[in-house]
Amino acid sequence: MTDEPKPVSKWMTLPKRRKKEETELERIARTGDPLAEFYREMTGKSARIHIPLRDPIDLRRIATILRVLAGALETLSRSKERTFTVLFEARQKIKLADAQIRSQRALGTYTEKQ
Repeated sequence: MTDEPKPVSKWMTLPKRRKKEETELERIARTGDPLAEFYREMTGKSARIHIPLRDPIDLRRIATILRVLAGALETLSRSKERTFTVLFEARQKIKLADAQIRSQRALGTYTEKQ
């Protein structure tokens, strides 16, 4: 026999449950987002590209920029880096491509054959 006193009720013997911290996998399952709220605020939920429809010649320049962007995004998607790092870099590349597309082409760069 042990020398421990008997508890007054069975509820006294149960250990107190601490509020469990949510694990990263549980948060992802609950929200469907692989990034924590802080990181999501930094990367944003989307990035936009504005494509001006100036003329057919300019569309070729824009298509080239978009092909380069697509290759960069493909490479980033295969990266072993953290999710936040990949998405942040992708956002920067998209912003850069958008700035390149919106920039005016230099005068005399393209000549349209008539």
